[in-house]
Amino acid sequence: MNNQSFSKIWIIVIIFVLIIDGILAWRYRWMEKVSTMSPIVFLTPQPTPEEKFISEEEAINLIKKLPEVKEWLALFTGPGGTSPITGGKPVIQVDSKSAEEYTIHIYENLSDHIATFNWYDVNSKTGKIMPVF
Repeated sequence: MNNQSFSKIWIIVIIFVLIIDGILAWRYRWMEKVSTMSPIVFLTPQPTPEEKFISEEEAINLIKKLPEVKEWLALFTGPGGTSPITGGKPVIQVDSKSAEEYTIHIYENLSDHIATFNWYDVNSKTGKIMPVF
């Protein structure tokens, strides 16, 4: 009887090992299929031909046409376009850009620091200007 229960235990162990082996083999084959699948590619939407985005240069030109900016730029009448009072030069540049807008920084560049006149957000699709200050 001792010998008979010993062989039943071995039969159960062998069946258990075969089941585990089958599960692992199936999982390995499934993982192999998943790893050979082409990766998912997320495409960024491209503008349609009728959608026109303005460039950084166009955004800066829009800012230069604002009455308050024209008035501020008129103050730089010194040699080389500098301020006759401070000696600083005016700077209008794109500070940052996102998918839908440019942030433009307008400032006076002085010898030891900068003096901000204003910041403007320009919508790259519509050209709409929003002052930050």
